Amino acid sequence: MDLNVFIYGTLMDPQVMRAVTARKFPRQPAVLPGFARYRIRGEVYPGLAPVEGAATTGILYRGLARGAIRKLDAFEGSLYQRIPVAVRLSSGERVDALTYVVVPSSRYRLSEQDWTLDELSPRQMRQFMGHYGGFRRAAQRRLAAGEEE
Repeated sequence: MDLNVFIYGTLMDPQVMRAVTARKFPRQPAVLPGFARYRIRGEVYPGLAPVEGAATTGILYRGLARGAIRKLDAFEGSLYQRIPVAVRLSSGERVDALTYVVVPSSRYRLSEQDWTLDELSPRQMRQFMGHYGGFRRAAQRRLAAGEEE
């Protein structure tokens, strides 16, 4: 069964999503009500936490198989947990999806600053793609599963 995933951080960049999953997925803008996105202290990426009355814009990727979800789980690591949510599309349609929120015990790492993908400079994005541990974990997982890079 294919799944939908709501993404609100660096994975909104199709290049990052493809680097993690080794696939390209249909995507469209979406809004997740009841959650706010904040910069993780000392990092260039955000985290999501439930906040009454808030809403977060992002991207809905459709049609992910369980293997792609496992790669995303490895990429996100222990700072995040995957949960089911319902997002809204611009048409008003409600779509069930999965998303990653900061685990409650690590919410202290969230700053009070909002985060947008546009604020990442090309240099920061290159550094992120070249050094972020989640990519290494995802690549190691693919190699262990016998998949090509």
